[in-house]
Amino acid sequence: GNTPLLSFLQKNFDKKSIQTLIDLGADCRIQNLEGSSPLHLVSKSLVYHNDFDEIIEIILKGGANVNVQDCYGNTPIHYAVNEESATDMKGIRKLLLAGANLNITNSLGVAPLHIVCKSGASFLAKTLLDFGADVNQKDGSGQTPLHIAQAANENASSVCRVLVENGADIGRKKLLQCHTICHYEFEYLPFHDRTQGAPYSQWTMQFKQERENFARS
Repeated sequence: GNTPLLSFLQKNFDKKSIQTLIDLGADCRIQNLEGSSPLHLVSKSLVYHNDFDEIIEIILKGGANVNVQDCYGNTPIHYAVNEESATDMKGIRKLLLAGANLNITNSLGVAPLHIVCKSGASFLAKTLLDFGADVNQKDGSGQTPLHIAQAANENASSVCRVLVENGADIGRKKLLQCHTICHYEFEYLPFHDRTQGAPYSQWTMQFKQERENFARS
């Protein structure tokens, strides 16, 4: 069953109310029958509100486990990087800074990077790789992130480029076409954040510094 906090988070995300429930003793590590924790419920809804990063921080400070798995084996970061939610980088950032393990797989052998490569979010793929995602990790069907990116219809070449630049294995025959695309992209396209005009490396270096500061605090 659901505790008051879990019930509240299924339909409400008022920061003050969440903080009040925690102050009154709500357990931020509790899970319902499906294994969903408060952090799972919030991470599933990152796309709907602008202040979810603050809500995530409140729940983390309340003792939540950032790597808790539900009955499907999904951690909060699995849900946070899905196709709909991946636009909310602030919420994802909170989970990464809190130590989200990007190589935990769910019951299908799927890691967060596999999800991102399927959706075609190249910027997010680069971020996950910079935070320790395994670029050659196979899912339950034996597909690597590069296999998945190659099969994606949207932004396939840009995601492949990110993966190859970060050490993806391109030795398999089925990846020959992707290798050709990625090689062309490497030769002629700068690797920049189109939204901010800054190199990815600059953004992720700032991100890493924040994580180190967080760990020391």
